[in-house]
Amino acid sequence: MNYTRYYSALKYILAIIVAFSIFAVAGNRYMLSQKPRYNDVESYWVLHDTGAHIKDDSMLWRQGKHVDAGITKSQVDFKLVIPESLNARYVTVSPAYLDTVLVEFFDQQGDTLNTAIMGDKEPHQISAYHYYVGRFLVEIPRGAASARIKVRSTQNMAVSLSFLSREMLVKKSAFSLMAISLLLFIVMIAVIMSLVAGIKWKQPLFFAFAVHHFVFFAALLALRRLLQSHKQW
Repeated sequence: MNYTRYYSALKYILAIIVAFSIFAVAGNRYMLSQKPRYNDVESYWVLHDTGAHIKDDSMLWRQGKHVDAGITKSQVDFKLVIPESLNARYVTVSPAYLDTVLVEFFDQQGDTLNTAIMGDKEPHQISAYHYYVGRFLVEIPRGAASARIKVRSTQNMAVSLSFLSREMLVKKSAFSLMAISLLLFIVMIAVIMSLVAGIKWKQPLFFAFAVHHFVFFAALLALRRLLQSHKQW
């Protein structure tokens, strides 16, 4: 049996995969080099029993943007001090499988500017929010001087905060869209070529390979919300 034509086509697929890898590495290095410089937000966290209220002047607060508490029934609170000169317009909370994420922003007088509730265990009831590559993304309102973020999770309590400018968000979104689209294209090409080879040479192995990759392709499409998308509640 002559597999010359099949392996010749396979070379093109491998070339595309290599090009994709180079693109991903180069794009990642570029994104890291383009990290904006701005006066950072002061972030503090505390781990406490669910429902308890921790005052702002409590000695329990620790500085940081990441908490890894493992499997616990406790709640994690963050308090943010937002400078007026901040260029970042968004705060992200990851990962996106947390049960409840309550975000409140306050002005200089302590009045509430905006509230958002997100999470796997929360009904669609509050204003719009963004779901961005496995993270919850909330816009920082104008005039915000501080914020409280309350997180609950029945799974592993590992929470991280990060801050993005509008320009950085656009760049990251575009890169994520191109990378995932190219990955879907490569998988679909592999499925089509396997079906063609299976029909032509009547080899069950090619059909099995095609079915396997088609299932993988369907799974990736099921996670299409990981592409930069806006979700309205």
